[in-house]
Amino acid sequence: MATGESNVVVECLLKASRLGCFMGKNVRGMFQTLGRNSHKMKAGWMIPASPDLVGHYSLVVTPGMVGKRVAVAMYIEVKTPEGCVAKEQQAFIDKAVAAGAIAGVARSGDGLEIILQNYIDALKTI
Repeated sequence: MATGESNVVVECLLKASRLGCFMGKNVRGMFQTLGRNSHKMKAGWMIPASPDLVGHYSLVVTPGMVGKRVAVAMYIEVKTPEGCVAKEQQAFIDKAVAAGAIAGVARSGDGLEIILQNYIDALKTI
């Protein structure tokens, strides 16, 4: 059965796709392999407090910026409307934004769109 947060993840991924973002779920955890020589292995992006969704958004740089297309990293932490953001998660987001990435906490697909639009609007003021 889907949880509230997994429903928001699906909503955000669908919205990201409609907005032209390349984004996927950052599945992380420990798994046990099968067989005679079974062992535990890590899966996913194991950076502490890494976000639920990772990907990029492609922008066309303005002529004054050489006219090249660039992919801007996107990091989206997904929470339900009641969900709390851990301080480590917020620190990851803050570092990503400071480095020029699109990052934030989305509590719905519309929240993801607002994060992206705020980034694009900020570029227009440069």
